[in-house]
Amino acid sequence: VSAVKRGRFNALRCDAEKEFGSFHTEIEFENVGEATVERVLELLHKNTVSDDHLECSMSEMKKDLEAQLEKARKELEASQDMSKPIAPAPIITATDMTRRFKWGEALKMVRADLGPFNWLLITPDPAGPELVNAGAGSVKEMHRYLADAQVLYGLIRMSFGSGQFRRSKWIFLHWSGEKVSAVQRGRLNAVEGDMKLLLGAVNIEISATTKEELSLEEVLAKVHKSVVTDGENEESKDVYSMSKFLEALEEEKQTMKQQFASELPTDSPSRGGTRAAEPTESLGGCIDKVRSDNEPYNWVLAECG
Repeated sequence: VSAVKRGRFNALRCDAEKEFGSFHTEIEFENVGEATVERVLELLHKNTVSDDHLECSMSEMKKDLEAQLEKARKELEASQDMSKPIAPAPIITATDMTRRFKWGEALKMVRADLGPFNWLLITPDPAGPELVNAGAGSVKEMHRYLADAQVLYGLIRMSFGSGQFRRSKWIFLHWSGEKVSAVQRGRLNAVEGDMKLLLGAVNIEISATTKEELSLEEVLAKVHKSVVTDGENEESKDVYSMSKFLEALEEEKQTMKQQFASELPTDSPSRGGTRAAEPTESLGGCIDKVRSDNEPYNWVLAECG
């Protein structure tokens, strides 16, 4: 990880700690080889002896852990039909559904404060743009449809919080991939003004040629800068935090599933098809399972955008 990226990710630490809650110790790994059971137990052992003044050997801790893992394995096997194959959960976007969406229809959904889509991409044709795709998975999902040899325009709704505390910012996107020729870039970039009129008023404008320039961290940074420029109060930093974004994103995904329940592919997990390997709960729900003494789960990982 580059020094710049590392710095951006480390800046999210406070949000992460709020989301995960209190803990007994912290561990930092820089490569997979360091992340061994022995190393984790060694650090945990030091913390246990220091905090609780207990006489507990490493071997005893490892024996207890192995017993817990065996108990958890049996509980999971008893609660699941292990004979069924586990397949990755597909990402459901507009083009995956049984109906065909028009770009104007998708635009209205992104424009709505709690519409089922929170992003869309369209071709650079002011007279008759075509919908490239739209979805409810925000910036990271949208990355899949940004080609290096394309010029596209789009609209992103970045929301924070849920229910009556929900806040939204709309972002105009001008994507011009690195492999677009100079002639094509100039011709298609020239319609930017007309494309802005089509997509409507926004709070923020972003032009990007690489996906790194459009990472979740970069977009959130631009939202924060916009908030300061607009003169919102000091509390707005918490309102527009990563944890509040994830809270809103989960609400939007559920809205999409509910509104399009009859139009999802027949093999979608939402329609009772193949089980998904990826968790279908919110991050908070997964954390609650790990924290519970009555659940077999003992770890959870969250990705920084």
